[in-house]
Amino acid sequence: MSDQVIIAEIGKPHGLKGEAAVWTVTDEPETRYQIGSTYKTDTGRKVTIAGAEKRQGIWYLRFEGVDSRSEVEALRGKNLWGESLPVEEENVYNDVELIGLEARDEAGERLGEVVRVLHLPAQDLLEIKCADGNHLVPFVAALVPSVDVQGGYVQIAQLEGLL
Repeated sequence: MSDQVIIAEIGKPHGLKGEAAVWTVTDEPETRYQIGSTYKTDTGRKVTIAGAEKRQGIWYLRFEGVDSRSEVEALRGKNLWGESLPVEEENVYNDVELIGLEARDEAGERLGEVVRVLHLPAQDLLEIKCADGNHLVPFVAALVPSVDVQGGYVQIAQLEGLL
């Protein structure tokens, strides 16, 4: 799935007829959530959007052939993967570009590896797997001053208690 990006994570069922709340990752949900758009889940299952609606800041999707609460529950926690859209902005990265990058300190010493990107309302977080466990680092320029996708690393600021 190297040219694929995460569009959303399927959340809890809503109602009884197969609607799911989704945790939106894409910057363009109105474009991505068009009826008839087809995506793959983490397991490779293809799902086609049958309906999409934003209510009180939360997107709710219905998928063709997913008609009950229990069928949505089977999809819960799965990511929707779609084709990468061209990125015009500088310093904007797809999750798949960041996952697997080595985390280094300012001296270039290995600290760990980026294993996940969390998209929270306030800011994105990088989950860094280190020898002593996993740590969350806010993905902001002050704490992650350098990202070198080609070089295979992100630089993490040396702040006491961060890692």
